Amino acid sequence: LEGAAMRQLAQAIADGRVDPAPIAQLEDELRGLRARQPSASRTVAFYELAERFDALVRDLTPNPLLGKAIRDLRPHTTRLRSIAHHRPARDEVSMAEHTQMMTALLGGKPKAAERACAEHLQHTVEAIF
Repeated sequence: LEGAAMRQLAQAIADGRVDPAPIAQLEDELRGLRARQPSASRTVAFYELAERFDALVRDLTPNPLLGKAIRDLRPHTTRLRSIAHHRPARDEVSMAEHTQMMTALLGGKPKAAERACAEHLQHTVEAIF
């Protein structure tokens, strides 16, 4: 579902139907976080940013039914995320993956956005299991 949302959102940005400014702001924040030294506070700040990014993608997705489906699954994905986040080495990888997703969205590249999301989700699953 998230990959489809990313694809649709990237297309909407490319078509000028969605303002990319909120995503650009998060990308700027993420760049600042990546420049900081690893620490517990940096990890917390990153995962708060990731939550905001997920909500933004969900809320800006042009398909309201898709947004609702993602919202309804949120309690389950939150549980899985908390398991994956107990691996500090995952932070750097996840930050890079979020950068890739944001770059694809801001570039209005639907296939790249969907692919970056799919890779991120696959790596998250691998980190859990």
